[in-house]
Amino acid sequence: MDEGRRRTDEFKTALDKAEKANNYSDLQELIDIPFSDVVKHCHTYAATLISLSKYGTRELKDIDLLCYYNWQVHHEAPPNNVQYKALGFRSLSVVGNRYCEVVYAAKEAPQFLKDNIGKTVKYFEV
Repeated sequence: MDEGRRRTDEFKTALDKAEKANNYSDLQELIDIPFSDVVKHCHTYAATLISLSKYGTRELKDIDLLCYYNWQVHHEAPPNNVQYKALGFRSLSVVGNRYCEVVYAAKEAPQFLKDNIGKTVKYFEV
């Protein structure tokens, strides 16, 4: 979430706008961002966590990192498949508003994560 963002204010503003809208196009303000860019951003964030020494090497091997991506005014477009190298975490998964993906998983990760590496799943229809 963006810093300083409050969910209740966002909901009230969106509800007011929806009530005043005359047609669907009045409600569209989203910027398309490919889900592969979302994954890239989360991969960079995971690398930053490691570089800031928030976790030790032994702890990382037991952590399955899940990044929830929810930026305002961004609409996830279909992804371009991109492979990402493993970091120190046992696995990295990304969940957005429309897509989710297991980016990578180590051999010690749970089987359901390993079975879904690189499979982008669209779980919400607009």
